[in-house]
Parts: sequence; C-alpha cells; structure tokens
Amino acid sequence: MKRKWLAMGIILLFVGVTIAPTIAQNTEKQSSTRGNWLYVGGDGPGNFTKIQDAINNASNGDTVYVYAKSYHERIFINKTLLLIGENRNDTEIIGEPKSTTLNVNKQGSLISGFKIEQGNPIVKVTSNNTTFSNNIVTNGEWGILLDCVSGNNIENNIITHIHSDNVPGLGIEAYCNQSNFENNSLSYCDCGMYIDGSLDRIHSNIISNSWEFGLGTTTGADHNKIMNCSSGVGGTGKISYNLIENCGLGISGGYNANISYNTIRNCSTGLEANSVNIHISYNNFINISLEAFFLFEEVKPAHNYWYGNYWEKPRLFPKVIFGYLRYNPYIGFGIPWINFDWHPAQEPYDIPGMT
Repeated sequence: MKRKWLAMGIILLFVGVTIAPTIAQNTEKQSSTRGNWLYVGGDGPGNFTKIQDAINNASNGDTVYVYAKSYHERIFINKTLLLIGENRNDTEIIGEPKSTTLNVNKQGSLISGFKIEQGNPIVKVTSNNTTFSNNIVTNGEWGILLDCVSGNNIENNIITHIHSDNVPGLGIEAYCNQSNFENNSLSYCDCGMYIDGSLDRIHSNIISNSWEFGLGTTTGADHNKIMNCSSGVGGTGKISYNLIENCGLGISGGYNANISYNTIRNCSTGLEANSVNIHISYNNFINISLEAFFLFEEVKPAHNYWYGNYWEKPRLFPKVIFGYLRYNPYIGFGIPWINFDWHPAQEPYDIPGMT
C-alpha cells in the first residue's frame, strides 16, 4: 500500500512539473528569483498585446517575455528589466524610419532574442551595465548607438543593411568605457563599427562589405575579421591578431598605436602610419600592392618603429618604408622621407585564427 501511494505521489509530481510552464504562459505575473514574469503575445488570459504595455506594468527586476510575432511599436525601457524574445528570427519589433525603435536608459537591463527593424538609430543605449545580446538589428539608417555609458555588453548580435543617404550609416557607434563588443557580425553597413572610449574590449567580431571603414577604435581591437571594406581597421591602442583582407586599406594607425600580429592580405595598401610613436611589428603583409607608407604633418623626423614584419617575401636586407614629412592633406604634398624595418621576417607568421 505504501508503495502504491509513493507511485501516485511521483506521478502527481511529474504532472505538476509538466503543467507548470503552460500555466505560466497564461499568467500575467509569476514569482521568480529575479522578480515577476510578464508575457506578451501569448494565447491565454493575462497576456499583453504590446511590449510597451508590459514594460509599463513591470517593476524593477521583472522579466518581460515576448512570444514570436511582429510588434509595430517603439520601446522605451526606464526600469531594470530582462526583456526576452522567444527567438530572434521571428520575434520582430518594427519601428519608424526616422525615430529610435528601442531606447534603453535604465542600468542593469538585458535585451535578447529580437529582430529589431527600422530606426535612426534603431537601438539607443544611454545606461550603464546594459547587456544587448543575441539580437538582429537591420534595415535602418543607424544601427546601435551607445552614448556616454560604461560597463555594457554588446555581444552575439547580427547588424546588417544599415544605410543612410545623408551621412554614412554606422552599424555600431559607441562613446563608452570598459564595455565589451564581442562576437558580433556586421555586414552591408555604410560603416561597420566605431568605438571611442577607454578600456573597451573589441574582440572576435566579423565585419564585411562596408563601403567606408570596417572598424574604428581609440581603445584597440583584437581577433577580429574585416573583409571587403574600403578600409579595414583605423585608430589607436593595441591592434593585434586581426585578419584584414580584400580591403582598399588594411590598417590606419594613429598616435601611439601598437600594431602587431595582424595578417593583412589581398589589399591595395597594407598599412598607413599617420602619426608618430607607432609600433608596427610581427605582422604579415601578403599580396599587397603597396605594403606600407607614413604621413607626418610636422617637419621633424617621423619616429615610428618597424620591426620583424613579413613583407610579401623573404628579404636579406632591411625593408624601406617610404613616406612624407610636413604632409599637407589639402594639396597632397610633403617632404619625402624613409623609415626602415631593420629585421624583416623571412617567412610569414603562423598566427592562430588567421584562416
């Protein structure tokens, strides 16, 4: 008899666990470790029809779960929330071409699982410690804007088809500190990604088919792939372990940049050093029409450091890099000058991830 009651108890427990998620779909709020759950687009009673209505009824720490449908609305998040879409291919938020579609200005929020379309910008973040992950951002004049923020995570997103007829449309534009941009895929944007800040991490992104630049940075970048862009990577900081191919210009290095262990191949020009105190070392230049040059707007010698780069082929003698001092960009003229890579590499470096 005891075993019979025990078996019945196990069956009831199993049934209860199986039914619980279904009940949750039809309930406006359910307790969780992070707060209450609110649902949008479900079939049962207690579901909201608009995402913004659910956000307005939520409290800090709640989760808003959105079922896969198309929602024609603009979203404003002013509470610390988890906003979760059922899946990023079919849970669509469609905004207006000239307005912000998703605006986040409360720190600590997470947005994931959406396809967000149209807007200028499509997504705007003005809060710290915000995570925007696993989303698709597409068909707008401006993709994602982070404005005066820190501690944010922008990761595992697809940003595509960003174009403006007025000024070039940016896939990601950020003015931030200590933020993370990782594993994003950007394609067919006027410009790929521009990050202006300090201590940011720009890592393992793939940027392709930008008719202007692929990646601009004041904080460095590593392990990114930039392909089929007018120019690949430009900026300062430590620029290392990147693959740049099929671009007009591979890398443009600014003041005090450290450019090392990159592979630049099948580009018209490999590298432009447009300031001083730039360290260029242990890079591969492969199938490049013009491997490198430098431009310096002052008359004093351009002090840059070239060491151990592979220049197309083994070299017995130092590699000469031609450039100009007191270069005037308006007339395209300066005083001819030369730098040297005194110890060029005899074979290309086998750099991990450069396939």
